[in-house]
Amino acid sequence: SGLGSMVIFVLFIFAKRYGPRPKRFKYFLCHHKAAAGSFSRLLKMTLMESDNRDNVFIDADNLADLDMLFAIVAEETGKLLVIGTPEVLLRPWCLGEVTTAFLHSVATLPLYFSDFSPPDDHAIRNIDALVDFSVLTQNGITEEHAKD
Repeated sequence: SGLGSMVIFVLFIFAKRYGPRPKRFKYFLCHHKAAAGSFSRLLKMTLMESDNRDNVFIDADNLADLDMLFAIVAEETGKLLVIGTPEVLLRPWCLGEVTTAFLHSVATLPLYFSDFSPPDDHAIRNIDALVDFSVLTQNGITEEHAKD
């Protein structure tokens, strides 16, 4: 019985130290500020109230270093909530967040506004003409990544 308890204790410590760690943010709100900034703020407040925790990322509150944005999506986010407004996927930072989530298997949930339309094949093929990729390529995100 003492040996069994010791084994369970050692396994618990090992799992705690080397197992998957909980994500800092349950939700990351990807949004085009001009079109959905107020909605995103209200959504954050609602989600935090339901969880009683500060675990919802919104750039205005939580982003201290822009260079860390995509790392936060990749490593510290449980679910990316994409606020689907007409220009959200045309904003380089938003497209980078969505692409990073895809590349790192972060669950992504779209919340479509009534005026949102997903990009068609033509827009996807010509994404480089619609989005300034300079900021994305500096962070290792290529047009091919975004097209996927």
